[in-house]
Amino acid sequence: MKAKAILKNLNGNDDKDIIIRNLSRIMNLRVTNVNIKKKTIYFLYSTSIVFEQARRELWRIGYPVESCKLSGFEPNSRQKYVVVNMA
Repeated sequence: MKAKAILKNLNGNDDKDIIIRNLSRIMNLRVTNVNIKKKTIYFLYSTSIVFEQARRELWRIGYPVESCKLSGFEPNSRQKYVVVNMA
């Protein structure tokens, strides 16, 4: 499944490197792109548990998720993505 998350506190290449380093430690998760200007991160994950691990890790290192768009669910469903706004 795919996720596009908007992060708080993402400001430069140092932040990008920290995020990639920490998320690369999570099994079954692959960071595909980090856009500093838009403060977004794109990644692939295998299960909802892996997504929650990534979300918790981002919060732990100081880059909490503001909102997230998830896609890649049931191939026969009409809705191809879910938007999640974090409080």
